[in-house]
Amino acid sequence: MYGKDGLFFGNHSFYLLGIQVMSVVITGTWSGLITIILLKFIDKIVGLKIEHDEEL
Repeated sequence: MYGKDGLFFGNHSFYLLGIQVMSVVITGTWSGLITIILLKFIDKIVGLKIEHDEEL
């Protein structure tokens, strides 16, 4: 059978899984931080809330 070792077969299988989990956590953290920064910036410039009268 050709190909690379997977999660259950190979010497460093859980090492590679750890790298992938760490990548997902880093990507999620980065996305969350950038979203918070952009929302704060937009709130300062334009505002995220509408007036109470416009809501009704």
